[in-house]
Order: sequence, then structure tokens, then C-alpha cells
Amino acid sequence: MKRAPIKINAVDLAASMITKGFLEYRNGELWRVKASDERRRGRIPCRAESKRRTGYLKVEVSIDGARYIAHSHRVIWVYFRGPIPARREINHINGKKDDNRIENLELVTRRRNLAHAKTKLGKKLGRPFGSKNLKYKTKITAEQAEEIRRLLAKGGLTQHEIADLYGIGQSTVSLIKRGKHKSFPSTQI
Repeated sequence: MKRAPIKINAVDLAASMITKGFLEYRNGELWRVKASDERRRGRIPCRAESKRRTGYLKVEVSIDGARYIAHSHRVIWVYFRGPIPARREINHINGKKDDNRIENLELVTRRRNLAHAKTKLGKKLGRPFGSKNLKYKTKITAEQAEEIRRLLAKGGLTQHEIADLYGIGQSTVSLIKRGKHKSFPSTQI
């Protein structure tokens, strides 16, 4: 008889792993406490986190062969402060995505998180209304779209590098490559 899948919140699960002693919190880092082989007594800790491409740290937990992945900063917040309410985010006060010390984390709305990134950290978000000379605002011609297709077919440059050459976003290059761009559909490539 098959068991019905249990819906598990990865953040809550990882936080409970800290409570049960499988994970340890050490000054903003999560450590996995592994049982050592029988020749040694005690438990040997190793870092439980790994860095995502986005710069955030993640922690993976396996139970009965199922893998659960959660952002470390969310796990640490839940462990120390409790559940994260709906429509709330965890902000890194100093802007360092891998600094998960509890004193560097705060609960904010999406709007407040974006405002913090813009005002305190100086990050450029979005485009000002009516601006003309911005990187992703540039329009390309059908000829340029064909050049982009040729560059992609030739190889040697990444989509990001091609996007920078033409002043467009990488997603636009991807759409052109796949023939899905509304202005430049193609059956080639």
C-alpha cells in the first residue's frame, strides 16, 4: 500500500534538525553533526551549507531518501524567531547574502527589502520612467537579431557577453536564440 506524500516545509524541517541536534548553529553558519565511524568516539561536525549561484547559502536535509533544500537564512530565522509570516522576507541588514548571523537578519516586507537594497546598499533596481540610455532599454533591429543568431551558432561567447555587446538583457538573447522573441521569431537554431 502506497503512503500519501507528506507535505513538508523544508525551512521548518531544517530548523527542527537544529533542535534535534542533527544540525548546529555556529555564529551564522549551519554545521552538520555526523556520527563518526566506530573507531572514533564522538561526532564530527562539517559545514552543512553550500552557496547557490545567487550568493545565498542553502542547506540540504535528507529524510527517508527524500531531499529537502532551504535557504539557510530562513532556517536560522525560524529556529531563533519562529515562523515567517506570509508576504514577509528575511533581509540581510549588511547586504552580505552569506552573513546569516541572527543579529544581521530582519523580517521585512518586499517593498522594505527593495528599499533597503536601493538606499542603504546603493543597488540599482529597475529603470527610471522615461529613461532612454539604459542598458536594457536598447532596441535592436532584425539584422542585429540575425547577427546574434550567428554568434550563438558560432559559439565562443556566452549569452551574457552577447547581451552586453548589444545592450540588451540575457533573457532577450535567449528568446532570440529559441525563436520566441515577439519581434524576431525564427525557425532557425
